[in-house]
Amino acid sequence: GHPGRRWDMHDLVRLYATELALADAYLYRSALTRLLEHYERAATDADRRFAAPGTLRLFHVNRFASRAQALGWLDAEHGNLAAAVAAAHRARLGSRVGEPVRRLARYLEFRRHTEEWIACAGLALDAAEHVDAAHVHHAAQSLGNACRIAGRHDEAERHLRRALDLAPGRTEEGNTWHNLGLLYFSTGDYAQAVECHRNDLRICTDNGDLLGAAHSLSGLGDALRMRKEHEEAAASLVRAVEVFDQLQDTTGLMNARINLALVLMGWNPVWYGGCGIWHLCHALRLARERDDHHAEAVALLDLGGLYLRICPACYGRAVVRCATRAADLFERHDEPLRLARATEVLGRGLLAVGDLTRARRVLDRARASLEALGVRPGDDAAPDTGTRTPHIPGCFGRQDKDRFRWLGRLPDDVIRGDLRQLEAVTWVGFRFCVRHPSGSGEGTRGSRSHSTPADQSAVGDDADHGPPGTEPSGPSTG
Repeated sequence: GHPGRRWDMHDLVRLYATELALADAYLYRSALTRLLEHYERAATDADRRFAAPGTLRLFHVNRFASRAQALGWLDAEHGNLAAAVAAAHRARLGSRVGEPVRRLARYLEFRRHTEEWIACAGLALDAAEHVDAAHVHHAAQSLGNACRIAGRHDEAERHLRRALDLAPGRTEEGNTWHNLGLLYFSTGDYAQAVECHRNDLRICTDNGDLLGAAHSLSGLGDALRMRKEHEEAAASLVRAVEVFDQLQDTTGLMNARINLALVLMGWNPVWYGGCGIWHLCHALRLARERDDHHAEAVALLDLGGLYLRICPACYGRAVVRCATRAADLFERHDEPLRLARATEVLGRGLLAVGDLTRARRVLDRARASLEALGVRPGDDAAPDTGTRTPHIPGCFGRQDKDRFRWLGRLPDDVIRGDLRQLEAVTWVGFRFCVRHPSGSGEGTRGSRSHSTPADQSAVGDDADHGPPGTEPSGPSTG
């Protein structure tokens, strides 16, 4: 037959099978139950493979050979899973409604499918009301996380507070405190965020939950950063990086590295900026290995901002390259606020390299975009566009340009897949740098966690304390 009609017979058989099933209620429920069981098993395997590689040691069999294969299956099937959830809800299958939603949550947060997540989690919560308190806890937790990611903070707080009240155990209570901490971070209530993450840390410590403690340390460090308690924030995040690295949790490691770089950026970018660049480039490497375009764009945006903080005159070209790539990714993924931030960083980079005409045009566009989004620019959002940006007094690059030239090329090396320079340097804590003369020489690109890294613009007022409503860097849990 005609190649364009190759699926006609398949569709006819499917329609006939649907008619037969609908004609018999028992047959329909049995068929739907088998379908849900299949999707639950497949989604569980995909979620495990999609999660941190270290967790795979706990399981013996997985139908997906790689994270990329699992992600491809989720990309193709998430709509069908959502439809199956809706069908299970209509058929009043109770606990069957919520299980696929729990397995999909990590993926839906990764891909920013927030509306689909909210719809599925809402159905799961409605079904859970007729099961028991534990199911209500899990469904409310999922719906609260989805609302937080979507910026619906009042709804998120209501659902998460309910989940906290119904937590069936200490582990679930800790997960909920963590998610509340992320929510209060998003709303700008950093004191509340610190308290929530400390509650979570205490529970994780009591339970001997090393991975959970690392997530709470990462969230705590990020919240302390916003309160300008830089030394304690850096200490928390260094510990989080070490634990995530030990446990091979790439999502947590990527987030903690970005958070630590932001702490160093706000604390003393001249002294600690090199360490921050190194951590951000490791985060960029992880994002590219994970095919996480959102995290890649965030890392590039923060790299551009940190280069500006270290010295725009020394690293102006690096700023332009990072901000250009970040803007392109944000535009492709329809993220207008972050696109405006990346455009602002690009304009400042153009000022630093002396392209004044283009800099004025780009900065005007960024300012107009921010105003259209109702965002107040920072105090230094309107720099002098009539002159090239000078060196920051005392910057190391001006004193010894050749010695620090590699720092400006590091993101380009990572994007090309050349990791030799990145692996030739190690920071101990954030104060001491150890250089390995040989490097790796390879040149190759090498759960609690569901989420996304910090994405405050690293320029203007937002670099150190960020506007309310920006998304926190920690992962959702539960």
